[in-house]
Amino acid sequence: MPGLKILKEQKVDGGVITKGTGKSIRSENVSLAGKTGTAKTNYANKNEYARYNASFCGYFPAENPMYSLIIVVYEPKAGAYYGGAVAGPIFKSVAEKVYALKTSQVRFLADTILVKSDFPAHSQGYSDDFNNIFDYLEMKYSGKSKDWVDVRSDNSVMKYSEVKFQKSLVPDVTGMGARDAFYLLENAGLRVRMEGAGKVKRQSIAPGARVNGQSILIYLN
Repeated sequence: MPGLKILKEQKVDGGVITKGTGKSIRSENVSLAGKTGTAKTNYANKNEYARYNASFCGYFPAENPMYSLIIVVYEPKAGAYYGGAVAGPIFKSVAEKVYALKTSQVRFLADTILVKSDFPAHSQGYSDDFNNIFDYLEMKYSGKSKDWVDVRSDNSVMKYSEVKFQKSLVPDVTGMGARDAFYLLENAGLRVRMEGAGKVKRQSIAPGARVNGQSILIYLN
């Protein structure tokens, strides 16, 4: 490129950081690999005060790359202008923060899997919603239905049993989410209020009672 002169360049390997111009940014938290770059941007203009861009391009972790990153600092004003001195520390800082976030997410996910490895014991809802969830999670299920279902775990298989509701009677919505519970109760002719969040744990009017336009309170937890 006219007007651009590369002053320093290293091969993209761990040697730049372990032995080369980037060795000052070696991290104790994540292995880094990359190359420094220092470019004079006004090389063609002999009468101007020299201007430089400093860069560091690399990847991490070095032994099993997950991320690549390039840092470019245009015309650094702090005195130093070499890539290893200016862009390198920024690369290190960003890499350590990104890798720390990644590893904390992995630990959190691992802990979550250990804590929540059991299948849900009991739930009610619309069958298509369960189908989508179980298909996404690659969980086995049996007893497919195109309507409302009660779902219970049987070892490693989720089993459906179809649930029928009569319009003139208060439906049993325990175990349902708020959306499904509201849909069924309002369709039955009830005025619905709720407390809490999560799944329905109990309802103020017992299932099977006759509907006459009364209000019902559902408690979620």
